[in-house]
Amino acid sequence: MHFGDPHDGHVSDLEWSLDWRFEQMLQKLKKYDLQVFAQMVALQQFGDPDIGNLTTEKKRVLIDCCRNAIVAAMIRD
Repeated sequence: MHFGDPHDGHVSDLEWSLDWRFEQMLQKLKKYDLQVFAQMVALQQFGDPDIGNLTTEKKRVLIDCCRNAIVAAMIRD
């Protein structure tokens, strides 16, 4: 799964870009019924599975952690 604009050569740290990447990630996870995956990562990282009201920094962390967890799961398969 790619979390970001495929036409952009780099990952922007602008807040709107981060929000966009976060929403894209959630949409892709929901598409495959994996939204609970993001909630599990949030629970591990922040002690709370609620991903509805995350700060900008927590969104950044969640995106990276979800990406890393997906890659690790793919390697195990």
